[in-house]
Amino acid sequence: MVVLLICFLPRVAFTACVSAVIILALRECTRMVGWQGLVEAWAVPVFGGVCLLATEWHREDGGGGLVTIGWIATGLLAVVLGSLAVLGRPPSRDVVTTKAGTMTLLFFYCVAGGVLATEVREQMDWGIWLLVLLFIVWAVDSGAYACGNWLGRYKMAPSVSPGKTWEGTVGGAVLGMAAGVACHLVFNWLDSLAMALLVTALLVLAAVFGDLIVSVIKRTWNVKDSGEFLPGHGGIVVRIDSLLGALAVAAFIVFLG
Repeated sequence: MVVLLICFLPRVAFTACVSAVIILALRECTRMVGWQGLVEAWAVPVFGGVCLLATEWHREDGGGGLVTIGWIATGLLAVVLGSLAVLGRPPSRDVVTTKAGTMTLLFFYCVAGGVLATEVREQMDWGIWLLVLLFIVWAVDSGAYACGNWLGRYKMAPSVSPGKTWEGTVGGAVLGMAAGVACHLVFNWLDSLAMALLVTALLVLAAVFGDLIVSVIKRTWNVKDSGEFLPGHGGIVVRIDSLLGALAVAAFIVFLG
């Protein structure tokens, strides 16, 4: 279903779908920090959706260049700050201990990812770039889950995510690299195999830290799942956390290339 939406939806309709997902994801974020009143629970999510749609309108009006650069910088900054929080580096680690700091980080992390999803999708016909990114992220997540369950023994970051192991992370990285190579052979999405290996490695690293960024926030606020919009899956944010991290890096690579 996701593949069909990426391949065939018109750009405006695709942006509307992404906006809806980001609104629900941000609602889960407000729930994580305990904002439950009607206004405080929905004001930030709705504003995030408005930002996405306004950015798309600005693009259609011919002014997308600088705006895109701004969102790429914002997304990368959110990934860097979140990664420093994962590593326990101040002041980033202190940011996620306050409601305002956590929501600011998650707002820019989610909205930048949503904006950049549309940008990456437009780089090749049929949304191939975004599809390749999704395949790599899915491979990383699936490999980490499978290898962690079968072989997991050594904890990777027990203070951040007790369930993650080094065996799972390595397994996810290997499967992600294999997915990147396979996509290059099928779609020829980059100029050379060497470039595909390098870019895939960066995307895999971003996906791993994207997952850990949300994990450290959940751990800080003592919540198991990000929300209830996807029962049995831990919530929307948990499903897209790795992708959000990888999108910022992918958009930067596309911009450079």
